[in-house]
Amino acid sequence: MRPSHATQLSGCSRHLATRKVATTVAGIRSARAIHDSTKTSTGGSKEPIPANDNAQIEKWDADKRIKIERRPFYKLPVARLETADFVPRLRNLEKALTIMNLQIPSENLMQLVTQFLLANRARRDVHIELERWRQAVLDAFNGDLKEITRTAGLFAKLSPKKFLAHAFYKVAAEEGYQNAAYQYAVIMGTSSVGVPGAMAQSLAIIKDLVALGHPQSHITLSDIRMQSSSKESQRYAIELLEKAWRLGEAAAAFRLGNMYREGVVVERDYAQAIVWYDRASEKGAPEGHFMVGNMYSHGQGTADGKPDDVAAFGRMERAALAGSVEAQYNLGFFYMEGKGVEKNPSLTVEYWSLASAERFPVAMLNLAKLLMEGKFVTKDVRRARSLLEAAIASSGSDQFIAKQANMLLEKLGPEKKSWCSVM
Repeated sequence: MRPSHATQLSGCSRHLATRKVATTVAGIRSARAIHDSTKTSTGGSKEPIPANDNAQIEKWDADKRIKIERRPFYKLPVARLETADFVPRLRNLEKALTIMNLQIPSENLMQLVTQFLLANRARRDVHIELERWRQAVLDAFNGDLKEITRTAGLFAKLSPKKFLAHAFYKVAAEEGYQNAAYQYAVIMGTSSVGVPGAMAQSLAIIKDLVALGHPQSHITLSDIRMQSSSKESQRYAIELLEKAWRLGEAAAAFRLGNMYREGVVVERDYAQAIVWYDRASEKGAPEGHFMVGNMYSHGQGTADGKPDDVAAFGRMERAALAGSVEAQYNLGFFYMEGKGVEKNPSLTVEYWSLASAERFPVAMLNLAKLLMEGKFVTKDVRRARSLLEAAIASSGSDQFIAKQANMLLEKLGPEKKSWCSVM
């Protein structure tokens, strides 16, 4: 569903979003007060079927070691790569280490990066050099497998080339750390790291992790099984998601909500979709409330099958206050149009400002329009230009947003230079 400045809700078909922000704007308290005065629904949304949360919640033993065959390192195709390909800027690395609270000094980490590259470039005894590198990693982190795994995750974010992240994950995975094994399997299954038989190894590890009760592995194996046309395989995929939810995974409940809403594999059932979205919300995913709000706004799951803007607003507000960026944008739209709540454009500006602070493209686009026109907010062409440029940079594959933003930038014309003189 394409977001725009019109009446469309954005992000509705998205996978469980991860962007959350602190909502401390004073106007949000006003939003709640206004909503409290408009709680009576005319659409008659029915309450969802009570969730069967008496189902036994299962626990995962994260400390239990997984047995992975310790395989030799393969020489990876890194001959033409330099340290800068893995660590674009040393300053970025130092900042990331501080933010992630990783204890290893940046110079020690860079030494391991250099040693990894040199080991792969060795003309002889590559495997021996890489085994020395493995031991160097374990020594540098004093055998702390969790820290090695977190460092692997850092390199996965710093560079699109996953060779180094793969190697760090491999060290911790083959020592038996489950979370490292999971990420190791994911990289082998989704990235080209030049490891023979990577896909088969990846699937075998995921299955072993499922047997140990690793929550995320249940979701990953469910995705794989869902691709099969076999009804038995698809039923197993649903069982895996239900098990993942019992293990505490909000994403599993969210996916089940999507399946019941869209009628994928299961029969379409809006009431059950709401049950699963609520279960996702209960486990800390405000996007569950966002999706229920979106359903109510389209008459899905309401008593009379008609849109219920008041009930939709209530769910969007809950999601927005819990940090869902998509909900913050859409709540601003509700206030702008007076959908399920009294019109309050000033709160629209506040909610769109919140979403813009998290670089949500459609929020930046629409807030820029208001700033250009001086509508409901003090006119600020410079800020509008900045928001439009940021919207383009954040739009990704959404050409609609980029096109709209570029049109508005053309309307603004070239930026005027301001000169200061010192007398």
